[in-house]
Amino acid sequence: MAISGAVDSLIGDTISGWVACDGHAGITVVISLDQDTVTVPVNVPRTDFAESSGRLGFKAKLPRVAMPSEFFNGRLAVHANHNGHLIPLTVWEPLRQAASLESTDFRGMAQAVRFLSPEKRLEFNKIFAEPKSWKQLGSKKPLCVISYAHDASAWFPYFYNYYTSVVEPNAIFIVTPNPQEFTKYALGGVISIDGFPYDNAARSQIMSRLCQGLQAYFEWTLLCDVDEIVVPHPASGKSFFETLAALNSDISTSRGFDIIQLDDELDFDFNQPVLQQRRFGLAASGLCKPHLARIPVRWSVGYHFTNYKPRFEPEGQGFVTLHLKWACDKIRLDVAKIVQKTKYAVSKTADYALESVVISKHPAMVSGAPPISLLSSDALKSFEKEFFSGLWYNSEEDLWAREHFVSSALFDFKK
Repeated sequence: MAISGAVDSLIGDTISGWVACDGHAGITVVISLDQDTVTVPVNVPRTDFAESSGRLGFKAKLPRVAMPSEFFNGRLAVHANHNGHLIPLTVWEPLRQAASLESTDFRGMAQAVRFLSPEKRLEFNKIFAEPKSWKQLGSKKPLCVISYAHDASAWFPYFYNYYTSVVEPNAIFIVTPNPQEFTKYALGGVISIDGFPYDNAARSQIMSRLCQGLQAYFEWTLLCDVDEIVVPHPASGKSFFETLAALNSDISTSRGFDIIQLDDELDFDFNQPVLQQRRFGLAASGLCKPHLARIPVRWSVGYHFTNYKPRFEPEGQGFVTLHLKWACDKIRLDVAKIVQKTKYAVSKTADYALESVVISKHPAMVSGAPPISLLSSDALKSFEKEFFSGLWYNSEEDLWAREHFVSSALFDFKK
């Protein structure tokens, strides 16, 4: 791999980018602006790239404020320097597109946000997502719940029973390809996508925009799947709305657990709370989701992450997600029937869904139950530390991400 690189940010008098060093040390970046030259080392870790990519970043202050368009008129030149050999750096495509715009109209802003750094994007996104012309109601309802449901069977009745104990039925909104299935349920709205195949990316887009729109009427939106039950942390002793009122941030990431049905446990009772009939759960990174938001955000596929870096509430506070996928073997058979008759837009998504529903045991339980720990134990602290250490920022998508993993301990919710 030859030395290469790109400029991906030019904000005011600060320029930054990356260089693929191909195993070479001592590479610098030379930036020429008019008659001035600035040289900086290539030594900044880039968390948005895998370590194996060999890419390191650079950042430099220019002698004056520069415009992206100056890449094209020759006034701004950027090269990697290796032993006197100069390699021109390319311009990241979103930055190039922004440079081609002749105004700062709404479209220009949409392009410009693509090359801002994560920190710079946060405030910009708030302005971009909510133009000043948008009016907020003076008095909002506290919370609404939004979910995508293939149909009204399997876990949906339990989802409905639980969340109508938290909010009124008219504060629950469902997006579905089978709207006729929900006629017997009192709901705030059923958004039909009848005739369209299941598409992960399209689903995250419609759900993100629906949440944004509903925030004009509700202080908080809760976005989840129908097999995800979001509850106050068991150690807090608080009600749902007491927990909600105690949140310090605009987005709340839950601590997530796969709830496990043990061999001697009965089938799931839809009239009982989860933790009165299931005792154990595996902490799962993919279930540590930003379910709750009171500002416009953009969710990734599966609602696992957003364009805001995740954070947990302090120990014993905030919310916990109880994922019911593994909570009842009998209902897993019903879920399998739904999956098997679902039409998918992407074959890879279909393959994953079809393979996952025929697995009878959680993969972490196949060889026997892991050691048991408490929610207050060091095992959960270790899981959380690993969760955050693996986070990375995808600058192309403007989303946070990490690889999925589960805890090495089985957590006891009743001790």
